[in-house]
Amino acid sequence: PPSLKHTESLRFPQHKSAVPVNAIELSNDDKWCATASDDKVVRLWRVEDGMLQCVFNGHTSLVTHVCFSKSGKILASTSADETIRFWNIPDLTNTGGSTQKGVPFSVLSGHAATVDSCSFVANRKSLISAAQDGCIRVWQCQSSSEQA
Repeated sequence: PPSLKHTESLRFPQHKSAVPVNAIELSNDDKWCATASDDKVVRLWRVEDGMLQCVFNGHTSLVTHVCFSKSGKILASTSADETIRFWNIPDLTNTGGSTQKGVPFSVLSGHAATVDSCSFVANRKSLISAAQDGCIRVWQCQSSSEQA
């Protein structure tokens, strides 16, 4: 078997150590890192320096998973509140050092228990989700401005 070793630590100085992180996802270009936490919040971090860039509030229970769209412009998050939320990632090039706030532009409901994970389906306008209700669902995503 291959030998694995720890090579580097990335610190997120603004992350509260008392808040459990349930999931972490890197953007396709490895510039951004999204986290899903027990405090009902999705956070977006700049990988280069670990600085918090955006906070997404809206879930009413712990967030279980987060994933980036292929374009890297949309986040999807799942939660114990039995929903999947979609978030537009704001332009973060000139924030002036301030943390942006995001609101969901769409909420999917239909699972009858905690939604554990989701993933955008490549080359399709859809998302697949899995939940503790035993269901795997495929959702058709419609966007008037751009493809996910």
